[in-house]
Amino acid sequence: MGDNLISDSGWFQKTSDHPDVLVEFERYSGTDDAAKLVSKVQNLLLVYWRWSQQPKLLVLAYWTKGLRNLPDHQAMRATIRL
Repeated sequence: MGDNLISDSGWFQKTSDHPDVLVEFERYSGTDDAAKLVSKVQNLLLVYWRWSQQPKLLVLAYWTKGLRNLPDHQAMRATIRL
């Protein structure tokens, strides 16, 4: 684990020194991109632990254009449960 862990976005309250929300964004084009989404989930978890588990909400926001198959949400949940 490196020292340069960051999330794509984070929201802070004006009176806080830690984020309340961490967000990762990713475009999803199909099953070939599944590993990218899992990687984003892993990054969210690493950043969450780096912030001493203080963020209250972790968000993975993915988007797609004209997709018929959704990503494997179970695989992403399994990553979180590890």
